[in-house]
Amino acid sequence: SQWSGNLSYLGLGFPLRNPLNEVFSREDYKVNWGMGFALLPHSTVSYEITRQDSLPNIGRFNRTFSGDGGFYKVVWGNSIKYEDLSFGFTLGYLFGKIDNSRIVDFTDERTAYDNSFTTSYSARGFYWKTGLLYTYTFNKKEMQDQIGREEPMYLSVGLTAKSRTGLNTEADILNINSGPPSVTGMDIDTLESSLGKLGKGKLPAELGIGVTYYHKNKYAVGFDFKRTFWSQYRNDAFPENLEDTYRLSLGGYYRPDYDAIGSFMQRVYYRLGLYYEQDPRSINSESIDTYGVALGFGLPLVWQRRVSHMNVGLDIGRRSVSDFLSERFVKITFGFTFNDNEWFIQRKFN
Repeated sequence: SQWSGNLSYLGLGFPLRNPLNEVFSREDYKVNWGMGFALLPHSTVSYEITRQDSLPNIGRFNRTFSGDGGFYKVVWGNSIKYEDLSFGFTLGYLFGKIDNSRIVDFTDERTAYDNSFTTSYSARGFYWKTGLLYTYTFNKKEMQDQIGREEPMYLSVGLTAKSRTGLNTEADILNINSGPPSVTGMDIDTLESSLGKLGKGKLPAELGIGVTYYHKNKYAVGFDFKRTFWSQYRNDAFPENLEDTYRLSLGGYYRPDYDAIGSFMQRVYYRLGLYYEQDPRSINSESIDTYGVALGFGLPLVWQRRVSHMNVGLDIGRRSVSDFLSERFVKITFGFTFNDNEWFIQRKFN
């Protein structure tokens, strides 16, 4: 059992061509451009496992495995929309450090030397990602004939891609045996000490596709599929043999009445999702599978005629592989989205 937490993301996005200008000038812009910045974790490590064991003539001893740290990324994204087609790309910088340790502690045989094996490695490098989004509106003619009265019904199809990207790595390895304390101190035998070992790494390529149907600000349903080629992964600081994986998710939301003035609960987003994903690591050539269900609520917040949202989510799942490993987890998320539509408005009067 363990509790942990982390920042999911912190982002700022804004249109470089504000859609309010389109309304004020009564022009139909064919090209729109948006930009965003974000800080978010790429991966996190947090575990501590102790196993008690015994051997004849030695007695009891403990094996402790622990890990801590993670990698973060700072990203800069741009998106350009022309009529129904959008193109986007993201440039990011990845950085971070992970510490892993394995300790064997002999509890009965006090003359035995305890074993401590620690590895710390850091990585840094740039990466990129790109995507396409096509939106088909089923009732475009009705919306043009009844401006402001007809709600849209549309289907969005998105594609994302990322190639292999390089990393620079640095590793510190320290393996020691430590004897029991005595009047002269503790006897330490260094088995390996390698500090500041430089190397290279590769992040894997990735492909994804998603399809979502939106119905008149009332509900939406969609699915996502992502394939990650982890067999391309390389890390001189911490070598691992990983396997290609995929993730499949299905979900949607329902909103009873987004325009309801007297009822708060009618304007809430009610969300539900299911997902399955594989872990790139394996045990005895068997993949580690994760199943989960996600529930969520999007609570509208109105301030100075602007609608923002507080999002609350609950993720319940299980990660397992045959009879070797089983882990149940519950994740609670809180998020806030603050909207301000006064960016880059073209002034008509000074």
